Amino acid sequence: MPVPAGVGEEPAPLHFSPMRHPILVSALLVAATASHSAASTPSGTSTEPATPAVVVDYSAHTDSYRVTGDVALLSQRFTPGTTLDLMIAAAALETGDLTPQTEFPGRGAVLTLPQAFKDSSDEFFAQVLKRTGYEPLRKLLQETRYTPGIPEAVSSFADLARGEPLRVSVFEQNLFFQALVNRRIPIRAEHCATLERYLAVEGPQPAWGRSGWGEISPEGPRYVSWFNGAARLKDGKHVITVIVLTPRPEAVALAHFRRYLAAHR
Repeated sequence: MPVPAGVGEEPAPLHFSPMRHPILVSALLVAATASHSAASTPSGTSTEPATPAVVVDYSAHTDSYRVTGDVALLSQRFTPGTTLDLMIAAAALETGDLTPQTEFPGRGAVLTLPQAFKDSSDEFFAQVLKRTGYEPLRKLLQETRYTPGIPEAVSSFADLARGEPLRVSVFEQNLFFQALVNRRIPIRAEHCATLERYLAVEGPQPAWGRSGWGEISPEGPRYVSWFNGAARLKDGKHVITVIVLTPRPEAVALAHFRRYLAAHR
């Protein structure tokens, strides 16, 4: 049975340490694309064409990355989609404008933070961001070095809500979640723990994370599906980011994450 792109065992997965190459990470991965492209594009299922996908797995124990799948995606930038909701919530929890019990109206129901995460409610997080204002989120993104161009490119929460011109790389997503997991983020530890608790993922290993999707182009694979999160494997904590390009909006990256964990216990 063919292995879905980006989640199975690769003939030669890419490993490297960020400490040895802190600036040249992207260049090294792009250079590796030519030699890995054929091996990193597994066949799709018999009913669906193969879709571009990549998994970035950071091990806290070894301080190194394992990259599986289409490494050409690592040099590209995509809309962060609904994974931005976690960052909005983090900033609002820190300012006190949001608590787990805070209610905002959603589609047909009043929602609190746990339910809004479960439903991926854009309306809820748009209202949170409006209450908090753009500045706390801008400061959070700037201090965690998440897409360095954001402070100059986006000047208000209205621009941010439209998703333009936000474009992030797979590594920028992963680095933000590393900062959250390791508590190197300007958010109090109890708020980080709250977010992790409400984003728990059912499975054989303790794991949590945020999945979502966003539109990227009017033709070709039109959408990007993300999963960003963390899991505890045999050798300790791993921060894992999955990206899959799809022809329609669907949260397939979470299924990729589950299968990746099953193969790397």
